[in-house]
Amino acid sequence: MNSRKLTSESVEDMSKPLVSVVITCKNSLDTIRETLESLRNQTFQDFEVIVIDAFSDDGTFGYLSAKKTEWEKLHVQREQGNPAKGRNSGILRARGDYIAFIDADAYAHPDWLETLVKAIRQYENDGILGVGGPGEIPPADPINAKVIGSVLSSPLVGLNTRNNARWKTVRHVDHHPFFNAIYRRDIFEKVGLLNERLDVGEDVEFGWRVRKAGFKLLYIPNAIVYHHRRKSIASLAKQMYRYGYWRMILRLVDGSLISPIHFAPLGLLVIVVLTIVSSLMAPFFNFLTHVFTSLSLTYVLLMISLAMSIAIKFRSPKVFLLAFTSAIVTHICYGLGSLKGLFEKRI
Repeated sequence: MNSRKLTSESVEDMSKPLVSVVITCKNSLDTIRETLESLRNQTFQDFEVIVIDAFSDDGTFGYLSAKKTEWEKLHVQREQGNPAKGRNSGILRARGDYIAFIDADAYAHPDWLETLVKAIRQYENDGILGVGGPGEIPPADPINAKVIGSVLSSPLVGLNTRNNARWKTVRHVDHHPFFNAIYRRDIFEKVGLLNERLDVGEDVEFGWRVRKAGFKLLYIPNAIVYHHRRKSIASLAKQMYRYGYWRMILRLVDGSLISPIHFAPLGLLVIVVLTIVSSLMAPFFNFLTHVFTSLSLTYVLLMISLAMSIAIKFRSPKVFLLAFTSAIVTHICYGLGSLKGLFEKRI
């Protein structure tokens, strides 16, 4: 965990904003324009924006540098490192009493910040020091991204985990993804900054420390951020592999950060392998072949059913294959990443 400390400089600044919005980015020129424009259009305006650029080489930093000359709320700095390190730099620079987060590949609904601020101020006396909302699929995204997003949002694939969930009711959660969250500033003084050893999963680990310290995190469905999804199977595969790997790495921080549900994709891989092996060794393992084949076929039928429902939703038979492939790739790549992560002995 990072040992850098927040300073009290902002306490002496009477002009400080109520909220600091922190964004990290690298090579995000195609999307960060939309992010900043959505912040400029917020119904709540008592905030500053701090963007930490990890040395982009696609023109992102030049765009941000030009933008800050015309928008006094915007502050930009460069720092090499992973998102956790970038967010820590933003937190340390923040002057607000509350620190909100949004990703550079997302944009906010006009009342996003107002909704978050109202919620956290309403509930903070009840020990709720962090509030977050859903990541909706942007309406203008290409069909591939919408289909992949729909697959990940399905309980059959996403397993109803926090990142892809779009729950319709208020509830306590174990963490907030940093594409949509707000925390009271002093929580970082109480439990420390983000763990910079983690390339992925620092939100999960931070949420664990918040809850371990006796505080709560609240999900509200009406604080909406539109979060772009992967547009291709290849990029989805890479993302899921990293997610599976880093989720298993979290066990090295604390065993409670993984649960049986995180082993489901790896269990699927095991069943597939056992199905193949038992089939090759028949007739010696006829019973096991039947069991494993039945389990594999059940899984395939479930994924076919999911793909059909998504094809019906989009009123296009053409998306069936993409939906089916996305579901299979998600589980296989997450499972492979999990397998590698299980063999790691330290972060």
